[in-house]
Amino acid sequence: MLDSMSAPDDPNTAAWQSDAQEFVAECEEAPWSDVGAKALAHLREKRGLVDETVRAWRLGYWHGDGKIGGWWRGRFVCRGIVIPWLVSGGAVWRVKIRRPLPGRVKSRYASFPGARPGPGLFGVDKLTGKPDRIVAEGEFDTMLLWQEVGDLADAFTLGAACAALDDRWLPALLSAVRFWIATDNDKRGAAAAKYWLDLVGERGKRVLPPGGAKDVGDARQVCAGLRAWAMEFLPLP
Repeated sequence: MLDSMSAPDDPNTAAWQSDAQEFVAECEEAPWSDVGAKALAHLREKRGLVDETVRAWRLGYWHGDGKIGGWWRGRFVCRGIVIPWLVSGGAVWRVKIRRPLPGRVKSRYASFPGARPGPGLFGVDKLTGKPDRIVAEGEFDTMLLWQEVGDLADAFTLGAACAALDDRWLPALLSAVRFWIATDNDKRGAAAAKYWLDLVGERGKRVLPPGGAKDVGDARQVCAGLRAWAMEFLPLP
């Protein structure tokens, strides 16, 4: 839930919101069918997400014509893994699509067309008011942290190292006692960490991904476990 705050006003049109909700509902069934089998395997094997997490975050897959995407109700949507950004009440803030074969496209990520939401907060619908918050750099890291240590700390992301927090989301973070900044272990991640540390002051501390990994997702493959890493800095329950 959103820390005793109602969801911010939806800046999108009613038609877009309706379409986005139906698109997400349709796509979240695809990973459990033949057409989405490879996407589900990627989420399990590459991203380390268990099926319960895939379902909880309503991840999906859009196939289109099987090449680069296809038309959905007059909107051309790129093929890929569908990542909905949800807020309280089930509203869709935006829909990102993680495209395959990044070497053949200009950007690894696309969006469900027509949104005009401005900066968002991925994971805001999963905040439970825990005193500890882990700030990740991307959506997959956020979902993995929620899966592994969600009983100990909330996790969220702005979706990119260069993104800034819009004032509308500040009430969702006011109850946090400690912010653990787990952005990527590179130059952009360091810049993102500095942004957060400047923002939250003494309540924040940077924690590098374990095992010398670039990010939390990569760390899953090189260390004993993310939970053991998180227990090194999270207060005992």
